Amino acid sequence: MKTLEKLRKDLTSIPIATSWHLSALDEFKGKQELYSKQSPQKLKHLKEHALIESSISSNRMEGVKESKIYLKKAIDLWKEEIKEKRIPPLILLIAFNFDFLCIHPFRDGNRRVSRLILLLQLYKLGFHIGKFSVADIKYNLPGVSIELIRKVLKALQKEKKVKNTGRGRNARWEKV
Repeated sequence: MKTLEKLRKDLTSIPIATSWHLSALDEFKGKQELYSKQSPQKLKHLKEHALIESSISSNRMEGVKESKIYLKKAIDLWKEEIKEKRIPPLILLIAFNFDFLCIHPFRDGNRRVSRLILLLQLYKLGFHIGKFSVADIKYNLPGVSIELIRKVLKALQKEKKVKNTGRGRNARWEKV
């Protein structure tokens, strides 16, 4: 919960190099495949920075006891800061994800839920994640049956939120 609060109070804690990389990423919304082929070193640097911050934030976990209160506070801070547009959205996204994992609101499945929240926030920020398969979803959510995954994809397809770009094992899905 402390990451969002720290960013809110002191924005100077974001390294300048990270800000430049985030600005470059922000310019390429919806073009991640092209970007990852052209600038993998920038993505590698961001991943390394995220791993460092992850280890720092895991040390904060001991202070969080009442998860519902802290989770609501984190969500409210997220919404407020997104509206204010004072902090780069990708920094907020990372901070929220760290705080969610520190709050640890569920006995099991926190990492899976955090990935789903992360994807939802990326979509809401306008980042197109790319194509995916049933196998990709199954790999990331091992506790979910293939039948349920297919059922949800069919429902999303009927709502015109995703489309299928193939058949069989090589079938790929993408957000519309």
